[in-house]
Amino acid sequence: MAQVPGKLRWQCRRGMLELDVILNRFVDQHWQSLDNRLKAELEKLLSCSDQQLQKWLCEGREADNEVYSIVTRMRQADNHPPS
Repeated sequence: MAQVPGKLRWQCRRGMLELDVILNRFVDQHWQSLDNRLKAELEKLLSCSDQQLQKWLCEGREADNEVYSIVTRMRQADNHPPS
């Protein structure tokens, strides 16, 4: 069982509670199932500003190409929580 790297876990802590919840829940529930490409996109995503993350993850705006796949995966996961 692969554990979430501490640095990545720390980067999930944002200045907005909504983003904290979205990011931490996704990482907790899906980290192990992500392939290396999606893990790399997640790391790029976490380097973006809170405002940009809010637009992509909360407002549903189109994500940049370099993080498009992970944003899409996060939206799908948010709409279909595990039972």
